Amino acid sequence: MPKLKTADLYLSSFLKARGARLTHMSRVGPQVNFEFEDPDLNELVTSFYDNGPVPVMDFTTSLRALRGALQNVPREGDR
Repeated sequence: MPKLKTADLYLSSFLKARGARLTHMSRVGPQVNFEFEDPDLNELVTSFYDNGPVPVMDFTTSLRALRGALQNVPREGDR
């Protein structure tokens, strides 16, 4: 199954809103990486960069959930 690691919060929100599975979040310095997997991941990423459709409330809900989760990602070495 295709996997993707990204630090882009908006791409991550889009992927989550479109149903991609968030498998892991990790912090490297000040940056948080989001890891996703989905059989259609390549098409979803292409759709994001092509300004593909996503329900506004789903995107907003995903964005808020990921922003909230950022606070709970341990810093490197804090585990």
